[in-house]
Amino acid sequence: MEPIAVFGGAATENPGSMIDGTMPGETETVIFVAEIAGSYTIVCYIAGHSLTGMWLYFNVSSAGSVGVQGA
Repeated sequence: MEPIAVFGGAATENPGSMIDGTMPGETETVIFVAEIAGSYTIVCYIAGHSLTGMWLYFNVSSAGSVGVQGA
């Protein structure tokens, strides 16, 4: 099952592949427009990776606030 991103373009090129995905020591840039305000999570789609901490939260503000915000 392939992941379905909430925002178009908000996924790496091959998110479910252990061979063709972003490998250790490599980087991949993901650029997308977050059009809907709310709280979201970015997770690694490889089985078990999110359980080891490969995830992060982010918020999209309807007020246009930018930058790092505290909890």
